[in-house]
Amino acid sequence: MEPLSICNEVSQNATTWTLQNIKDLVYIVAAAVTMFLAFRGFSRWKKELRGKAYFDFSHRFLKVTYIIRDTLYDKRGIMYENSEYLDPGPPSEDQKEAEVKHSYKVYNGRLKEVLSAAQEYNSLLAEGEALFGENFREIAQQLIVKLNSYRYAIDQHLQYKANFIYDSKLAPMPEEYRANIYPIVHRQGGNGNDPFGDSIDAIIDELNKILVPLIRAK
Repeated sequence: MEPLSICNEVSQNATTWTLQNIKDLVYIVAAAVTMFLAFRGFSRWKKELRGKAYFDFSHRFLKVTYIIRDTLYDKRGIMYENSEYLDPGPPSEDQKEAEVKHSYKVYNGRLKEVLSAAQEYNSLLAEGEALFGENFREIAQQLIVKLNSYRYAIDQHLQYKANFIYDSKLAPMPEEYRANIYPIVHRQGGNGNDPFGDSIDAIIDELNKILVPLIRAK
């Protein structure tokens, strides 16, 4: 074989090999870039999805929390609402019995509204713990403890009211009732002294510190 012919063949083979390698390299680079972009897109989507989950939960949870706060504020008023005033009832009904029934109707109605507002709050606690951890649940459950205190105070208040109506010798208020029950059942007028209401606000402030930044970041 002529030397020139051998050189041409070697050159052709080398060119073919080089082009094939470049082609393979292009495929590899293209595949790598595609995988990188896909991973980056997935990471971004995952981050956005997580951010949306945090936003949606924070918005829902704070909304029901504020409803509980506002309902408690309304239902702890000392004065009766228009819908709560005593119905005269049948003329033959004993007046003291009518007053006791009326007290039970009013305060159990108030309690029912507060607990109704708290139903969704309770249902969200597990989701909140999954998103934010055990510390969040511990803070959130403090509000449940306060609602249980309110429930107990209503029960004790109604017992005192019934005893007072049937036996006015219980006046003035017993010290334990005055110190531990009445201030939970009722807001303390306009003097700004409302430890129970302040304790509710303090819990909500802690929840706000966790959740409000997530809403504003959206």
